[in-house]
Amino acid sequence: MIEKSEYERDGNLRVKNTWKYDDKRNLIERNTYYTNGNLMHTYEYDDKGNLIGSSGYNFDGSLNKKFTGKRDDKGRLMERNWYNSDGSLDKKHTSNWEYDDKRNPTM
Repeated sequence: MIEKSEYERDGNLRVKNTWKYDDKRNLIERNTYYTNGNLMHTYEYDDKGNLIGSSGYNFDGSLNKKFTGKRDDKGRLMERNWYNSDGSLDKKHTSNWEYDDKRNPTM
């Protein structure tokens, strides 16, 4: 885990951030602690280490937003979905982009 704290000029803690990684060095959790609570984000990866989802949580621990992604057989992100806290679909984006051999999108 990596931790970073920021302080006000008077020495009081302003915000503290922590980052947790899995054994493949993928970020799996990020926490931001404020004096009035904390915000947490979690991340999901496929077996190839590609990001396929993330969730953001409110101060009270309730879900704020969720993201899921679908990848093709080459690991390219082809569909992205964003969901509201109630699970309803907020946005959906599909791509028909072409990619170079380094998985960079080309126009």
